[in-house]
Amino acid sequence: MSEPLRAGTVLSGGARGSYVIDEVLGRGGFGITYIAHDLHQGIEYAIKEFFPRDKVTRDEDTGILMVDNPNNLNIINRLREQFLTEGQNLSRLRHQSIVTIIEMFEANGTAYMVMELIEGTNLKKLVKDNGPLEYQTAANLVTHIAMALSYLHSNLITHLDVKPENIILDINGLPKLIDFGLSRQHDSNGVSNSTQLLAAVSPGYTAIEQYRPRPIFEPRSDIYSLGATLYYLITGKTPPEPSVLVDSPELVHLDNSIPNNIRATISGAMQYTAGNRLHDMQAFINTLYNTPSSRQHTSNHKQYHQQVNTDNISIEEFNKDIKKKGGAAFVNTLLVIIMVFMGLMGAACITKGSDYYRGIGSVHILIAFIDFIALINKGRKFKWFMVITNTVLVLALFAANIYLDL
Repeated sequence: MSEPLRAGTVLSGGARGSYVIDEVLGRGGFGITYIAHDLHQGIEYAIKEFFPRDKVTRDEDTGILMVDNPNNLNIINRLREQFLTEGQNLSRLRHQSIVTIIEMFEANGTAYMVMELIEGTNLKKLVKDNGPLEYQTAANLVTHIAMALSYLHSNLITHLDVKPENIILDINGLPKLIDFGLSRQHDSNGVSNSTQLLAAVSPGYTAIEQYRPRPIFEPRSDIYSLGATLYYLITGKTPPEPSVLVDSPELVHLDNSIPNNIRATISGAMQYTAGNRLHDMQAFINTLYNTPSSRQHTSNHKQYHQQVNTDNISIEEFNKDIKKKGGAAFVNTLLVIIMVFMGLMGAACITKGSDYYRGIGSVHILIAFIDFIALINKGRKFKWFMVITNTVLVLALFAANIYLDL
C-alpha cells in the first residue's frame, strides 16, 4: 500500500538513535515528510522519507517499501543512493536561511533525512491567507533566500525546487529554505555531475531546462525559480509557465505601479533561455536594490550586508503589514458611516427652515462632501483626520443640543 508510516512507528538506524513518528507533515511525488521525536530526548524533528509513490508500495505490516515493477529496481536504487549522497553533502552546510539537516540513514528498504523542525508558515500560505506582500517586505524575504542560494551555489549545490511553499517564515521572522529532495551537485562550471534527476516540476516556478527529457540543471535554474517566487509574493498569482513565456514574454511584465527594480529583477530572472538570465545571485540582489552590477562572483557575504538591508523580517512586521490592510478597511467603513450621518443630519437641518439651521445644514453637507473626497483618497492619515474631526464636531453639536432639537 502507498500509505505513510503510522503514528508510533519507531525508525531505527540513525547514528543519533531512534525516532518515533508522530504525524504526517506533507507529501510529494517522491517523498513523505513526518513530524517525529527523538526516542530518548523527546526533541522534535522533521523527517523526510524517500518514497517515489508511483513506483513503490509499502507492506502494511512491516512498513518496508517494495518496488512494484522489477524493471524499476535499478533506477529506484540509484535514486535512493542519490538522495542519501545529496543529503550527506547538505548536512555539512550551515546557513541561517537553510534548514539544518541532522543526519541521513537507511531503514524499511528506503532512506530518511532528519532535519530541524521549523515552526512557522510557508510563504504560499502567508500570501494566500493575507494577500500580496508589501514590496519592501517581499524584497527583504527573497534577499535572504538569494543569499542562502548563493551560499549553496558556492558549495556547488543547486536546489532545483525553489518556490513559496518551500520557504518557511520561522517564529523569529527569518525565512528558511527547505525541501532539498531535488537538489544536485554541480561542477565549477555549473554543470551537474548527476546522471539522474527526479522528474518533478512545479508549474510556474520550474525553469524550462528542467522540463526536458534529459534535463539540464544548473544554478541559473534557481535564479528563475526565485524570480518566479518574487512574482508570486507581490501579485498573489502563480507565474506563467516557461512554455508560455517563450511565445508571450510580455506575460511576465508587471504593472508600471510596481517599482522598476522589482520588475527588472523578475524579468531578468525569468528569461526563457538560461543564458539570458541574471547570471548569479549577486546580480539578482544588485538588480533588486539598484546597486552596481559586477560580473565577478563573490562569496564574501559581508558585501551583501553592506549592499542591502538584510535584517530579519519580524513577525511583528508582518502583523503590521496585515493590520495596515485591515486598518484601511476599518477607516473606510467609519468614513462611509460618518458621511451618511452628516448627509442625513444636513438634510434634516435644512428642512427646519430657519437661516440658522440652513447654515448648520450646509456645513454638514460640505463636511459629507469632504468625507467623500477623503474616502476616495489613498492617504490614510487624511482619512483618520476626517474621522477624528467629524467625531469632535458631532460631540460638540450634541453638547450644544443641536441634534436634540431636530
